[in-house]
Amino acid sequence: MKSLCAAADLAPADPRPYEFLGEMYGVSPDLAEEVTERLARYVQIEPKNARAHYYYAMNLWKGQRSSPATLGELDRVEKHLKEVVTLDPTLAHGFLQLGTLYADRHRDPEARVSEHW
Repeated sequence: MKSLCAAADLAPADPRPYEFLGEMYGVSPDLAEEVTERLARYVQIEPKNARAHYYYAMNLWKGQRSSPATLGELDRVEKHLKEVVTLDPTLAHGFLQLGTLYADRHRDPEARVSEHW
């Protein structure tokens, strides 16, 4: 993972290291903050890229952590997942995770996200 972080630093506009990092959330708790920083940068570089928002949201939400996500973090996750389904309605993982987030937050009517999009 350190090599992927270094690759993202060497070529910040290259999406390949971010895509690997995005799929590996939760693999290395020691590098979780470093991965989150790189994925946040990916969103800044590619604000119209649904996968960038997806990877960042999932890392914020499901990355290895010692405590559950705070309400503020969950709000950020929701914001980025909403961006995913808006930018790319064919990205089914975005809808699935947004619905799961709503269900986890006991917002059952919103969990049926397909009705809203």
